[in-house]
Amino acid sequence: MAKEISDVSAGGYAPRRGSVSVPKYDGFHVRENQWGYNPVSLNIPIAEESKFHGLLDKASARFDHMVAKVQAEQDDARVTAAITDLRRHATDLEAGENGWRKLLQANALEPDDQGRGLVERVDADMRSYGDKIGEKLTGRQRAAFNRHAMNVYQSVYGGVSSHVANQGMEYQKGVYTSAIDYEVEAASVNGYKPDLLADGESRLTENVDKLASLLGIPQDQRENFRRKYTSNLYANAIDGVMSNAGPNPSVGFQALGLLQKHSSKMLGSDVNRLRRTIDVAVKEAKAQITEDKFKAEHSGYTLMQNGGEVRRILSEQGVSIPANTGDAAALEDFTVGVIHGLGKLQTDTSEVTHDGKKFSARSRYGASNVSLENAYELDKNVDPKRLLDDKAYNIGMGVKVYKDHLRQFAGDKQAAFAAYYSSPREVKAAQKEAEEDTEGASWFDRLPKNVQEKVAQSMHALEAYSSTGAKGADGKSVNSFTPAAFRAQPTWMTPNQIEQWLLEKDPRARTDPSYRHFVFGRLVAEQNREQAEFKQRQENLLAYVTDTMYANGGDPSSVDPRAWAQLTRKQQTDALAIAEKLQRGEDTTDPAVASLYANDDQLRAVSLDGLKMLRPHYSERDFAVLQTRWFKVQSEGRTAQEKQELARRAGIQGQVLPEFVPASSKVKQAMLAVPTLAKLKDKDKDGTSFNNAAQTFMSAIAIEGQISGTAITDELGVMKAVGRMTNGLGGADPGKLVMLFGTKASTLPDEGLTDVRDISKTIAKDRYGHEPSDLEIMNVAREIVMNRSPNVDVSKIVFDEAFAQKVRKDFREIKGRDPVGAEFLRAYFLARCSSETADRQEGFSVIRDEGY
Repeated sequence: MAKEISDVSAGGYAPRRGSVSVPKYDGFHVRENQWGYNPVSLNIPIAEESKFHGLLDKASARFDHMVAKVQAEQDDARVTAAITDLRRHATDLEAGENGWRKLLQANALEPDDQGRGLVERVDADMRSYGDKIGEKLTGRQRAAFNRHAMNVYQSVYGGVSSHVANQGMEYQKGVYTSAIDYEVEAASVNGYKPDLLADGESRLTENVDKLASLLGIPQDQRENFRRKYTSNLYANAIDGVMSNAGPNPSVGFQALGLLQKHSSKMLGSDVNRLRRTIDVAVKEAKAQITEDKFKAEHSGYTLMQNGGEVRRILSEQGVSIPANTGDAAALEDFTVGVIHGLGKLQTDTSEVTHDGKKFSARSRYGASNVSLENAYELDKNVDPKRLLDDKAYNIGMGVKVYKDHLRQFAGDKQAAFAAYYSSPREVKAAQKEAEEDTEGASWFDRLPKNVQEKVAQSMHALEAYSSTGAKGADGKSVNSFTPAAFRAQPTWMTPNQIEQWLLEKDPRARTDPSYRHFVFGRLVAEQNREQAEFKQRQENLLAYVTDTMYANGGDPSSVDPRAWAQLTRKQQTDALAIAEKLQRGEDTTDPAVASLYANDDQLRAVSLDGLKMLRPHYSERDFAVLQTRWFKVQSEGRTAQEKQELARRAGIQGQVLPEFVPASSKVKQAMLAVPTLAKLKDKDKDGTSFNNAAQTFMSAIAIEGQISGTAITDELGVMKAVGRMTNGLGGADPGKLVMLFGTKASTLPDEGLTDVRDISKTIAKDRYGHEPSDLEIMNVAREIVMNRSPNVDVSKIVFDEAFAQKVRKDFREIKGRDPVGAEFLRAYFLARCSSETADRQEGFSVIRDEGY
């Protein structure tokens, strides 16, 4: 530090403390003693160092730093705001109203009118917006902004580029998927067009391969990937075919063919699903085919003029009508003409060796008198042994041979019989000779005498069978009585015949028991329906014919010939008997019929048409009375039925009707027959509990009668009802029963939530929907003990599990099974009301299915 100046004699001075030290020097413009400078003196004082400049430098530096800091903060804030604005603009471009993120697939790939793509447009927009922001900044701020904005530009550019790439892939994927979906959808209408379906599969496979390449699926996995789509294609085609399976189940065969052909290109799950659906349709289709075949073949039976007569003739031979002839007319001709016409047949067995199987082709067999030659001509697999041993087989073969001869000779019965008794070859030869013979001899005369005799017998039998000789009131023949005027007399097949026919005609029925039972049931139901319809139709028709003849004095010719021709032979015979009776003036009542329908219940079951059919059995006066009674009982029956239905509904709702309540004396008498109830009466001092029990029994018996439709008021019925309701009371404690039929719920067995009172209260609350009264609780407990409450929800009930196990064990020992539903609840209550578990001698009752 400079030495302080202290010499002031040479013109210097001592500065004041705190003043600035200025060195003294002389100069032309400075006086000697001014400011303490001596220009000639060599004694120059050393001035003390000043702190001013240091402080000034520091202050300047601090100021510069502060200014730089403030300026930097201002620059940073401006740049940050600008970058934030740029980012917000980027967000608006991405997710705004028309943001690029919303441009999907083709829209993301579409260029603008200047040919720029989405990436270029967004990048240009961002940079343009960034330039606008930079114009508002200083140079240094702009430089910082540009550095930071580059990251934003790059991020947006990458996001848009990735979006465009993804949307391009999605677009291409959508193109392939749409093409695949189109082919799959088109397959639903191409199930019946194999060529179009194959073309669709080819196009689908091509697009699936392109899609697999786009998705990068390896070659070793593409087969499974392709099967997924081809499975959809064929599944849709099959579903399209099966859409018509409701009205036409036969389409199942078409669907099954498609499935079998293309299953290798389908997924196993689709194959299994479709197979289940197809099997149902195929089963139904096969059943319908069999049913239609059954109808077609069985309808032939309705051509018979007199099925009863045919049945009688065959029954004399010990057989039923064959089920597999398929032509009732041929069966009718054969039965009447051959079996009945020839009478007792003499079978030629001179050349027959049964066990040695040396059968003569000319020999005739059994009741059908069929020759082995003719049988072999029709069926090479005919069994000669069965022709001898099996009469039904024998007659069935004879019908088939005769039917074939009818076909060969164009329905000429005489020629068919002749061929049957000889051979078609002989008859055709005789016919050819007759045509070539100029003398005009008949072909029939050229046959052997024995054949002519048999044919004559058969034709005579048919003629007698077809004629009736009916005459009108004028004594003339009724023209409508011709063979063609007879209605077919149906001959219904037995269930065994139907099953035999089914096994013969339907191969699947022979190997599929489920299918056989299914179709068999349908065939039986179809025949029952036809039988019921035929019966009703014929009853209506006969009623009309009868009314017409009564109105015209018994003249059959007054009946419309078309209606008359619809009657069966038996019905026409019955109608003729009525006509003859009326023509003779007879008007009497059949005592047997009148006695039968004197019962109102029998008469109530007769329909109006059935009533008309009774007309021949009554005189005019008696029939008028019968008609009056019929209308009366029908009216009463409807009224009674309505009352019965109302009573049943009331019983289900628990409402007791007075007319169904049995007498209290009968109920009490029945109660005394039950030992436990007899003890109850002895234990009951004032009789209140016993009377309450009687009232409960009366209500329960009345409701049971209302539901069943018959009032239980007789002594025996009441006794049985009380017995049913008290079954299992043998071990009950009479004292506890007094409480059960008392007036206060508090007297019921009560040991907490698991005992009778609380359980009854829980059930009553659930039943009535409110806090139950004592009477409601008591009623519930009594119903359970008396087995009158089978419908109880036990899910809310808490049982004493140890005691419940004991009850179940005892029940199982008695019944051999566990109790179910309200059975257990009743057993539980009975055990609670007993000193021990219920008496095994009486056991527990079973809940009866009575709808209550």
